[in-house]
Amino acid sequence: MKATRAGIDHLNQTRRRNGGPELGYGIGLHVGEILWGNIGTAGRLDFTAIGKAVNLVSRIEG
Repeated sequence: MKATRAGIDHLNQTRRRNGGPELGYGIGLHVGEILWGNIGTAGRLDFTAIGKAVNLVSRIEG
């Protein structure tokens, strides 16, 4: 986690100098059943995960 934070902080320093937006991140962890894969049509596929566990960890992560 510290290495990730240090890397993103370094990227954000560069982005600020170049007038770009900062990157944000968050982490949440939970165990449960999910469905994951490509959802959508051939012209617009989206790789995603769905299920109660996904919704809960999304709230934990904030």
